[in-house]
Amino acid sequence: MSEDLMKWTGRIFAAAIAATIFTIDCIADFDVSISVLYICTLVAVGVRGSDREVIHTGVMCSLLSCISWYVVHGNAPDYASSLRLGFALIAIGVTAALLVSRKHLAAARRELEESRGELLNFTDSVPQLLWRYSVDRVDFFNRRYTDLTGHDREEAIAKQNWIEWYHPEDRSGFAEKMQHSLASGEDLRATFRMLHVDGTYRWMSVVGRAVRSRDGEILRWYGGTSDVHDEVTAHQELQQLRAQLEESQAELINFMDSVPQILWRATPEAYVDRYNRRFEDLIGRDLEAAILAQDWLDDFHPDDRDWFMKRVRSKFAAGDELRATYRLRYADGVYRWVSLIGLPFKDQDGKVIRYYGGTSDIHDEVLAREELQKVRAQLEQSRAEVEHFANSVPYILWRSNGAGEVQYFNKRWTDITGMPREVALEDQRYLETVHPDDLPGLTIAIVHAIETNGVSDAEVRVRQADGTYRWMRFYDVPVGLTADGQVQRFGGATDIQQVVDIRRQLQELNETLEQRVEERTADLIKTETRYASLFEVSNMTFAEMDFKATEPLLDQLRENGVTDLTAYLGNHPDEFAHILSLIRTTRVNEALAHLMGYESVAELVANPPAQNADDGPAVLLRQLEMYYNDIDHIDGRTVLVGKGGIEIPVYFMVNRLAEGLHLSSHINLTEQERIAEMREAAQEELARANRIATVGAFSASIAHELNQPIASMVMDAQTGLRYLQREVPDLQAAERILQRLTRTVQRVANIVQNTRDAIQSGQRGTTQIDLREMIEETAELLERELRRSDASFQLKGSKSPPLVSGDPVQVQQVLVNLMTNAVEAMREVEGPRLITLTMATLEDQAEVTVADSGPGIPEENLKKLFQPFFTTKAGGVGMGLQICRTAIEGMGGQLNVRNLDKGGAAFTFTLPTVAPGEPP
Repeated sequence: MSEDLMKWTGRIFAAAIAATIFTIDCIADFDVSISVLYICTLVAVGVRGSDREVIHTGVMCSLLSCISWYVVHGNAPDYASSLRLGFALIAIGVTAALLVSRKHLAAARRELEESRGELLNFTDSVPQLLWRYSVDRVDFFNRRYTDLTGHDREEAIAKQNWIEWYHPEDRSGFAEKMQHSLASGEDLRATFRMLHVDGTYRWMSVVGRAVRSRDGEILRWYGGTSDVHDEVTAHQELQQLRAQLEESQAELINFMDSVPQILWRATPEAYVDRYNRRFEDLIGRDLEAAILAQDWLDDFHPDDRDWFMKRVRSKFAAGDELRATYRLRYADGVYRWVSLIGLPFKDQDGKVIRYYGGTSDIHDEVLAREELQKVRAQLEQSRAEVEHFANSVPYILWRSNGAGEVQYFNKRWTDITGMPREVALEDQRYLETVHPDDLPGLTIAIVHAIETNGVSDAEVRVRQADGTYRWMRFYDVPVGLTADGQVQRFGGATDIQQVVDIRRQLQELNETLEQRVEERTADLIKTETRYASLFEVSNMTFAEMDFKATEPLLDQLRENGVTDLTAYLGNHPDEFAHILSLIRTTRVNEALAHLMGYESVAELVANPPAQNADDGPAVLLRQLEMYYNDIDHIDGRTVLVGKGGIEIPVYFMVNRLAEGLHLSSHINLTEQERIAEMREAAQEELARANRIATVGAFSASIAHELNQPIASMVMDAQTGLRYLQREVPDLQAAERILQRLTRTVQRVANIVQNTRDAIQSGQRGTTQIDLREMIEETAELLERELRRSDASFQLKGSKSPPLVSGDPVQVQQVLVNLMTNAVEAMREVEGPRLITLTMATLEDQAEVTVADSGPGIPEENLKKLFQPFFTTKAGGVGMGLQICRTAIEGMGGQLNVRNLDKGGAAFTFTLPTVAPGEPP
């Protein structure tokens, strides 16, 4: 039966009862009030009727009672019948009121059940674990307890074994804090590890607060437990990084104190405020006292003090590099020659902040140099004059790219040629200064060096400032790759006009010199004896090798028309091996033997020369080319292989002597390479600490802001539940609590939105940024990671892009993040791994695109890629790209992503451009 049918049936039944009672009451005169029976009519209507229908029925029944009384007793009313009528009317009214109250009570109960269910659903939807502690036990957990631990919450409440899921090391400490809070009434705050359903322990933070009665008695404890594992682990990792940084600083101090040179630091006013321990070891004075007294000039030789101070004032005032050689008094009172180098450290505005430098003992080198000059003077007085001239004339230095285009000349170029550097670089007009007859040979040498990635060496005539031509030697070598993957070359030009003249004179005087050979033989024997003594006692490493047996074979190859010795020997490995077997090590000094770990010189001399270096055959091939191409000197870097396989990186220099002998010297580069590796490692650690600190700061800020409103929501929910659980529910109070709870929830939403807005709008001061310089600097910073991932980097676009406005730190963070993501995306790719960075200029914006050759991004992830906490990495946080987009938008640009047609992904961002000198 439908609800409407039941209502109409009840109404008809009530009407029938009322009509029957009215009829009986109008025709009968009883001593009792028949009108009381109208209560049955009210009950029939109240079963299905509304409050209004019950009230209307009560009014109608009262009216019918009055009418029937009037019909029966209207002519002769008496007191008893009037009382009976009044009693009937009161009964009808009370019954109607009771029926209406009953309906209100039923509705209130239904609303109470709905509110209780909604409250339970709310507590179960909160991401925190909520609990209630009454008297001496926990009597409530929300559903989050089961989600986190995997255990039934009702069972945990019954057994009170919830502390068993805490880490054994944290149980006693948590219990002590809880007992203290229960005893003192103070808020409970603790951090502990809890076993989760996946079997791992995660750090949790609990906050509990007591609810008191009006007289101050504690009724219950309410609290919540939040997952703070990421914040705690991030804090612990930050502490570890700080400890490692402090350890690195201590190691740096120990390293400074272990350096054999005196290291110092001074202000631009020449106030020395730092020495390393080597100062006390060599000078014999307390370094603190010396810094306090500033009397370091007293340790200089009296003849060196005045000119040294003039040079210091001149260089410090100009902010230039300081170099000086002088005599310094040691602790034993003896003056020794030392070499000082001071480099300025400048701020972003170019102002010198500090000077850093070192003082090295070169006394033995100075004495050896003086002795060597004496020997050279005895051998050939004219050669001493040429050497003195060559040492006093500066070089012309330049830098070129892999295509052979010169990009830089030093000032000496203009001094010698009279052509301004800017003009020389414009369209490579420096070639106009080369004699027309020598230009084809120079061009061939440059092209050959570029194609083979080798050394370019040519002797040409160069037009001087006065219009005359002088012979000069052009020499450059490849030294590495630029940010766009091009080979970078450095070179220099020296004036060899006198050498050419001497060669011509030697040719003219060849017969005369042959006659003088016998006369000089005795002198040469004496000189050889002195030279051998110098060879053995020098602290520098020397080796002498005999290439005499190889020269006839090389002459035969030249006669056979071989022009490229390297290519020929590469195609004839057996012949190359035979030539190498003819090379002999004739002499090495003890310094080289000790450097390579040999106890005696004989052990080293016995080794085949090609086995003494990591690239021994290549180095020997360059020495063969010295004779083949008539070159007197080569230098470069290699790795010596010593006894037991030890490796020593060195910079070597080889000079070709008479009678097929080659004299080589070496400079140990072990310490320099180790310092470079330490610097790269420190940069990587600081960058990683910066990313961790950024994510930790955002997490801590949001957690701090949400802590209070969530605690307020928990307290309001529990208070509303207590109002509804009373014997007579306080519905109005519960309604107010629920309204306040709604406002608190809205506040939480506003806090999250405001935090996001603050992150988006928090900008540092913007400046003008050279994008190309910033990109090249970032590529250099990530060079080690690119090399480790076997990835290459290519820069395309304008070589002089317009300046952009933005925060340099944030722009570099965006570039680092995008390039690091590109490297990680290509980690599993087979084949070439290439990162291409393209710059383009729009109307009033500069556009930068970072593309990789990886697998690309799944289409379903493209729209979600910039959402907070969305990540496709196994250990990712999901904040990097969101922070990048926020930073770019905050600087007035946009950041987007797309997949490339040929595979890979491309991230493109724009920044507003500014004119030079225009405020950003």
